[in-house]
Amino acid sequence: MTYPTYDRLIPEMGPVDWAESEHLLDGKEFALHAMADWSADPVVGKSVTTVLAGNGNRVANVTFTYSNNHGIVISGDSNHVEDVIVLNTNWLGTLTYPPIGASGSNNVVTRSTAANFGNAGITTHGPNHTVSYCHVYNGGLIGLDTAGIYTGSPSDSGADFHHNWVHDMREKCIRGDDLSANMTIHHNVMANCGMPNGDVRKDGVGLVVKGLGHVIYANTIINCQRESRCMPACGSPYKPWDCHGNVCPLLVTKQNVNSLYFNNAQYNQTGQNCGCGGRGDATYAGGIASGIFNGTATQMKLEDPSAMDYRPTKQSPLVDAGVIKRPYTDGFVGKSPDIGAYEYSGTDWKAGCTLHPKC
Repeated sequence: MTYPTYDRLIPEMGPVDWAESEHLLDGKEFALHAMADWSADPVVGKSVTTVLAGNGNRVANVTFTYSNNHGIVISGDSNHVEDVIVLNTNWLGTLTYPPIGASGSNNVVTRSTAANFGNAGITTHGPNHTVSYCHVYNGGLIGLDTAGIYTGSPSDSGADFHHNWVHDMREKCIRGDDLSANMTIHHNVMANCGMPNGDVRKDGVGLVVKGLGHVIYANTIINCQRESRCMPACGSPYKPWDCHGNVCPLLVTKQNVNSLYFNNAQYNQTGQNCGCGGRGDATYAGGIASGIFNGTATQMKLEDPSAMDYRPTKQSPLVDAGVIKRPYTDGFVGKSPDIGAYEYSGTDWKAGCTLHPKC
């Protein structure tokens, strides 16, 4: 596909709205300083947002900084965001304004970084989105019930979150919220979820996955303030926003009954009473679990987590300790798959953008 190129550099710019299809935005730096447009409505104002709407768009090698709401929003189908960094956004602290937001279907956010934001970092809405090789950190600074990478509704099925670093979040690191379905979450590192330890919210969870039909494997989850994973087994009640008019999704009477959770290294267990509020089956985590290692980063014997090196050492108990589940574990090194996000002597993958010192 040939993309028209937007060849402009707009320092100190306001909102930009590209509403055509099949465009390329490449190699630009935007200092947004986007604020509410109070002249539009002296009482409530009007939110201003940088939007790329349409199908088949590509945004690459772009820096967005300083906005009290969004960084960039991608709306439509089969759009691609790569090597983008978004810094210092969402001073309002609401889930409505993520640094990077994707809605529609089959959109990809990859090799990108979001840091220093008020609520969630990268959000997806709609089916079959992919978030991969992204670096999300220092978020949830203002709002409550936050997460580094977030999706969650009956219409948001099929999300694929893989090979991401998510760390130093005030609350959750990765989250599939109410009535999520058929997510695949693998080869992610979630670290320092719910930091600093003195944060009064005390809601630091590495991974939250509600709903049904998920496949979660080969993740490393360390240093969580509360627990490593929240996979509720109780039923999921309707929330007001789940229904549209008189149309409501099917009620999930037992969450995660068919979800798979395997080959994950986690700081602590267990997901008890997670999201269940005292309802039935609240005493244990949902999902079918196997090949799990419970321990600290020190006990995992990782190379150097403080320097973002989460590979297991030769002496690590994670090596060759996983279970084989085809096709998910195909290509492992050694006698059996390793537990966690990295294989010993495997690919030393990195997450985040490449164009900025804070990637």
